[in-house]
Amino acid sequence: MVAIGAVAGVIATKFVKPKYEVYARVMIAEPPDPRGPIRAGNVLNEAAWRELLTSFAILDPVARGLRLYVMPTNPSDDRLFAEFDHTTQLRPGKYTLAIDAAARRYELSRKADKEAAVVERGSLGDSIGRSVGFLWQPGAEALAGRKELVFDVRTPRDAASEIERRLVVVLPMESRFLRLTLKGERPQLLAATMNRILG
Repeated sequence: MVAIGAVAGVIATKFVKPKYEVYARVMIAEPPDPRGPIRAGNVLNEAAWRELLTSFAILDPVARGLRLYVMPTNPSDDRLFAEFDHTTQLRPGKYTLAIDAAARRYELSRKADKEAAVVERGSLGDSIGRSVGFLWQPGAEALAGRKELVFDVRTPRDAASEIERRLVVVLPMESRFLRLTLKGERPQLLAATMNRILG
């Protein structure tokens, strides 16, 4: 039984993605004049801080600035999307970029309802995905040696909504230290996201 459990544990680690958490503590200062329009009670209101930090006024710029609306399946491919942007015609979905280096051609497919359909073909070095709202032109050299890229695209608002679901904001009673926790699967991206929220 011990051997079976050990083997099952090893197999499970191959399929379970690790989860990470980043934490931050923010000290809340008193207003300079307690007789002014902002009272201490308002400053220390946990619900108000949670509403502010999870508002789209805060999270939309974070999602756009870090390009959280495009997520490659392989984290090491993040660099290929460093200049990725979009138009108002953006079509969310799961995309596959097939690369034929010998012919210097690419084929972009979008998966919808369990079936993939080719949405665009072109030459490496050209803009990719204009027909589905992408503003993206990775150099042919950057794609050299690659056969396929798989990535998810969603709207920036959907990406901001996901941050909101994973962000926990707590202000303990009688404390001036606001605690923030953010969970996810990519530690470096989590840290960058938290820094943007606090920035």
